[in-house]
Order: sequence, then structure tokens, then C-alpha cells
Amino acid sequence: IDGASFSKQGGTLEGSIDSRVQSVIDRLQLANGVQAASSAFYQSSKDLIGMPDLSSFRSLADYHATLLHEAVHATGHQSRLDRKLANKFGSEAYAFEELIAELGAAMLCMKCGIDGQLQHASYIESWLKVLKQDKTAIIKAASKAQSAMDYLTATVEQQELLAA
Repeated sequence: IDGASFSKQGGTLEGSIDSRVQSVIDRLQLANGVQAASSAFYQSSKDLIGMPDLSSFRSLADYHATLLHEAVHATGHQSRLDRKLANKFGSEAYAFEELIAELGAAMLCMKCGIDGQLQHASYIESWLKVLKQDKTAIIKAASKAQSAMDYLTATVEQQELLAA
């Protein structure tokens, strides 16, 4: 994901992966890296992030936001922050992990100055179920999202201090 340019609606959007986003991905030291895929996902058993081609996104910022969402999932790997990731789609545990990833991605986007489209709407129904079951779920998820952001930005902040 070193650089990118793609066409959309007859025009060309050009850009490269934001260096801060690249540092976040590098911090993960994924066993199998970021690979081309038809949809965005994190696969913990192979420790890899799958990402669609840039042309699947409306903007480079949306690509960054999605990549950061998957990076937050990757912090849950047993070699990192060790969250339970083998959750059945549609389960409360799955919805809780998606809440962590969306909150973490929003925090990372803000920190990196990225105005990308996150996918809140697609998760709201499942989040409501979680929040009805546990009134403190949002606080727990925000805490885990903050831990993920701290993990992912530790190296970035060290590099910025050294460069100053």
C-alpha cells in the first residue's frame, strides 16, 4: 500500500497512503500484511488485513478510514492486545468488537486528520442490542478502542518526537 492512484466517475483521484496511516499499519507487523481482497476484513488466524482496490472507495480518505478500522481489529490478535476475535457474525460479541473497531477508527481518523467515511449506520442495529444488554458497553468499548489507538500510535508519536 505504498502509493495509490485511481479513477472514479471519469476523473482521476491521485494520492498516496498517508504516512501516518502507513506507520499505523507498519506498527502491527502483520504476519501476512495487507492483501488484495474483494471486501475489507481482518483475519486473525492468518494475521492479515484484506482490502479492496482503491477504485472501490469514493476517496482515498474513505480507504484510509476502512484500513484503520481493520487495523483496530488487528490489535485484538493474541500477540497484541488479545481480544476475543472468533465471534460469530450477528452475535453480541461480534457487534461489540465492531463497536470497538468503529470507535477506534474514528479516534485514529481524528488523530491523523482524515475525514473518511466510517460505516456507523451498518452496525447501529447490532450495537443497540449490545447496549440494551449492558448499559456500560459503550464505556467498555471506548476503553478498548483507546487501548487500540494507543497501541497503534505509540510508534508514530515516537517518530514525530524524533523528527522534531
